[in-house]
Amino acid sequence: MGSVRRGGVIEKVANVFCGNSNSTANALSSRNSKVDKTGPPEKTGRFLLGKVRSSNGLTNTSGTPHTSPRPTRRTPRLQRKPLSWDELIKDENFLSRLFQYLSGSERAVAAQVCLRWRTVLYQPSYWRTTRAVLHCKEVRANTEEETVEMRRKFYVSVQMRGFDSLVLVCATDSDLMDLVANYAVNHTRALRCVALRCCSVSDKGLETLLEHLGGVYQLELQSCNELTEAGLWAVLHPRIVSLAVADCINVADEAIGAVAQLLPSLYELSLQAYHVTDAALALFSPRQTASLSILRLHSCWELTNQAVVNI
Repeated sequence: MGSVRRGGVIEKVANVFCGNSNSTANALSSRNSKVDKTGPPEKTGRFLLGKVRSSNGLTNTSGTPHTSPRPTRRTPRLQRKPLSWDELIKDENFLSRLFQYLSGSERAVAAQVCLRWRTVLYQPSYWRTTRAVLHCKEVRANTEEETVEMRRKFYVSVQMRGFDSLVLVCATDSDLMDLVANYAVNHTRALRCVALRCCSVSDKGLETLLEHLGGVYQLELQSCNELTEAGLWAVLHPRIVSLAVADCINVADEAIGAVAQLLPSLYELSLQAYHVTDAALALFSPRQTASLSILRLHSCWELTNQAVVNI
């Protein structure tokens, strides 16, 4: 093997990365000589006396070592148990468990007992499976102002309890306008189902209602005899996946054609119509028949077995 000459390429590279070799060797030799003269280094103590600067910047002038304070553990506060009957019937934990065993109608009555009970009950978790029903003819006072105030309180109550289903009985177009005026826009998405029963509403009234309630995807029409087939063509929206039409005298094949063309994602259809024929059910496209999972036919006297074959 060849020898490496002093001042060669390898030495120059080593000097660049590690510094000058001569200076390095001299420094090492002087350090070793100092170590040999003084003997083995003293073992430093664990803690230095005098001024010691801690990691947090504080200075400890005493002779005792500086230690950081230990975090104090918070002990959970024990809730005070009710000691009397008066305290028990006002305890929120007890009432929350008690109201779980009540039905929807019983909760509606219990909410009128006192302010504490109403505060506990006005939570959406208690009303998810309950429908809010408004009998429009019964909610009327002596004056128009009192009637408006009564209905306003009803709609505020519905919104606070988080109902997702609303039923209007014997409603007119003015009643639908009251709902539109009193139901806040930020709560309209909470309503998922709207039912109109025995209502004298027009096509325009129903169209205005569904435009305001943009989150409704379940619609139920029962005994709404003033609705026409042209009105259904105007109000049906593609977001509706569940439709129930019963005892509406103007519903015939043309109305079923509107359902077949305007509701491409229809999942459930309940139909009670006296003038619907087999040809109406043949209007459904193959895509709709694939998505349609529930079909209920009641009192459809003109339908035959061919209707099932058509759909």
